[in-house]
Amino acid sequence: MKLRRLRATLQSLLLAGLPAVGVIACDLDDDPCIERRTTTVVVSEPPPARLALLVAACQADPDQCWALCNQILSETIGYTQAATCQVKHYPTVHEAVIGYDADTGDYEAGCPVPGRRPPGLGRFRGASARGPAAAWLSSAAWLEAASVHAFVALARDLSAHGAPAALRRAAVRAAHEEACHAAAVGALAAAAGAAPAPVDVPPPRRRSLVAMAIENATEGCVGETWAALIAHWQAQHAADPAARAVLAAIADDETGHAELAWATNRWAERRLDARGRARVAAARRRAVARLEANVGRAVPAGEVVHRLGVPDRGAARRLFAEARARLWA
Repeated sequence: MKLRRLRATLQSLLLAGLPAVGVIACDLDDDPCIERRTTTVVVSEPPPARLALLVAACQADPDQCWALCNQILSETIGYTQAATCQVKHYPTVHEAVIGYDADTGDYEAGCPVPGRRPPGLGRFRGASARGPAAAWLSSAAWLEAASVHAFVALARDLSAHGAPAALRRAAVRAAHEEACHAAAVGALAAAAGAAPAPVDVPPPRRRSLVAMAIENATEGCVGETWAALIAHWQAQHAADPAARAVLAAIADDETGHAELAWATNRWAERRLDARGRARVAAARRRAVARLEANVGRAVPAGEVVHRLGVPDRGAARRLFAEARARLWA
């Protein structure tokens, strides 16, 4: 897939986030990437003005408590859809026990990420941030920094396996670009009140050609391609002008990184035997299936959707459905 063709395909896929399509089914049994969490929030009497009507409605009709739980969850956690909601009313307080589904951040377990993760990357352990947008930016900056290590490892493997110079140079250039992304997104995160999170990655080890090709298929042909699509969407929808400018530059670079992944895939397949090619194809299918099972699961807060352009659950699922049909079929 040529760069122009991939860029044009990604741009056309952005329209897929607008019309409605079928709902994607998710099987969450024993999913290491999604976990049910619970938070308990106490609202004192009298409740703040922004919650007063919701509290009153919840007291009058328990079915109306979901709106209260969703609002509390959005303000405290950054998610906008509760999975469970129990509210108890006392003379002086209202106690809400809210369950919600969240990403575990266990990238070492193979959980999908918007980009290319290096081997051995563990959980994101960022400090508490001031609001949903700051938390999102902190995590995004951490992933951008982690991707630097991934491209360094790819460049080393391409050199070790005698890849063409153009691929090796592209991998080195991608590492530099990811460092710039990490700095730019990190600056946005700092401005929003989020502290940087350290990236701990073990030193890269030389991988066999098939191991490298499998990593490239899952992290590049799937992860980087999805990251490019999401970045293009955010660049078009983010209300924050500073974030929009940063995301537009990232979207262009990520498109090039996705093209590098597909070009590396074509080169490696020519050198692999039939068994190796089958293993790479199977790994790519598993990565797409994992992404399908998790995309749109964690509902972003309205602030993140509006300010940073992160696609809401419906848009993310529609984008994925079209990407699967046109890029990963």
